[in-house]
Amino acid sequence: MMNAAYPKAPFDRRLLATLVDAAIACGPLGVAGALTAAAGWAGSAGMAILVGVVAGAPAFLWAAYYGFVKDGQERGQSIGKRRLGLMVVHLETNAPCNRAQSALRQLVMAGTNVIPYIGWLVEPVAAMAADGGRRLGDHAAGTQVIAVESYRAR
Repeated sequence: MMNAAYPKAPFDRRLLATLVDAAIACGPLGVAGALTAAAGWAGSAGMAILVGVVAGAPAFLWAAYYGFVKDGQERGQSIGKRRLGLMVVHLETNAPCNRAQSALRQLVMAGTNVIPYIGWLVEPVAAMAADGGRRLGDHAAGTQVIAVESYRAR
């Protein structure tokens, strides 16, 4: 088991970064939903279904793609983490998180989210309770969310 090599990232910055990333991932879904609702409101059920499929499918694919690879972008930073001065680092190599590690982190979160009623709380509670702020997905991927100013490149 790896020990956290860095201090815990500030929880408020992590939360805000998560909200920014959720808006980026889910924004197109909201637009697709609004377009579908407008088509339905205009009285055309067939057009609403068509708009829902044509706009909704790419929006869903974008949300899934961004959700899984966001922390594997340049310097281990999603857009939200970059804006809030955070990054994800692979502890064993001390390198920024890559896309595979990012996907594993998110896969674990997706797995906990299927637990009825409380599943969505598992990962945030784990991050708040752990010494290094590492959630279950971080343990699985060997990563940790840190403040950029704490990063020590080798």
